[in-house]
Amino acid sequence: MVGAGQLDFAVNVVPGGPPGWLRRELHAAVDRAAAYPDERPAAEALAARHGRPPGEVVCANGSAEAFWLLAGVVRPSLAVVVQPSFTEPEAALRAAGRRDLPGLVVVRSLTKLWGLAGLRAGYVLAPEEIATALRVARQPWSVNALACAALAAWAREGAAHAHRLVGQVAAAREQLATALGALPGVRVWPSAANFLLLRVPDGPAVLTALAARGVAVRPCHTFPGLTPDHLRAAVRDPADNQRLVDALREVLT
Repeated sequence: MVGAGQLDFAVNVVPGGPPGWLRRELHAAVDRAAAYPDERPAAEALAARHGRPPGEVVCANGSAEAFWLLAGVVRPSLAVVVQPSFTEPEAALRAAGRRDLPGLVVVRSLTKLWGLAGLRAGYVLAPEEIATALRVARQPWSVNALACAALAAWAREGAAHAHRLVGQVAAAREQLATALGALPGVRVWPSAANFLLLRVPDGPAVLTALAARGVAVRPCHTFPGLTPDHLRAAVRDPADNQRLVDALREVLT
C-alpha cells in the first residue's frame, strides 16, 4: 500500500494522467452519461483498429473482468499461466475450479499507458463463439459510458500518439535501469514494460527504509516464483526516478 505523501513507484501507471486528446473525448462523453452505455461504437472502432469483425470484440470493465469472464465461460480443463505475471488470470482460473483455450484470445487494457486505472477500460479479441458467450455471462452495462468513449477514442487516435509516449517511457526506463543496476547488491532484469524487476539484499528491510524516505515500491513476494527480496519499481519521469535511485543508494550504503 502506498502511504499518504509517498512517491508512488508501486503502481505502474504512466504518470500525468490521460493525455489531452483523451481528456477531451472523456469530457464530451460526460454529456452522454445520462443515457445507458452503448458499447457498439467502441466495439466497431476497436474491430476496425484490429481488422476484425465487430462480433469478435468484447468491451470489458478492465482486463481483470475479462480474465474472470474467460475462466468462468470457457472453463478449460487445463490452463497454463506464465509466472511471474499479472495475478488475476490465475486467481480467476482457480476460482472457476480449473488448474489453455480453444482459439486465440487477446486481452488488452488502457489502464497503464493512458493513465486510466480508475476508469476500468479494457477489451477482448476472441473467436466469435467465445465473444458471444462472454457477453451473455457478464453483468448488464458492466462497461460505463466514459470507458466506452475512451476505448473508441483510443481505437481511432491512440496509435498516432502511442509511439511518442512509448519512446519517452523506454528512454526513462533504460536510464533508471542503468542507475539502479550500478547500486551495490542490486540486480535489475531487462524490461520492455514501464516497470523494472529488482532483487535487493534483505528486501523487507529495504522496503521499510524506502517507505521511511517517502518512496513506495511494489513488494513481489506475492508473485509465484519471486521472493521477499524482489521488488518492482514503476518508471516515472527523470526527476522522480532520480529520487528513487538516491533513496535506494542511501539505504544500501
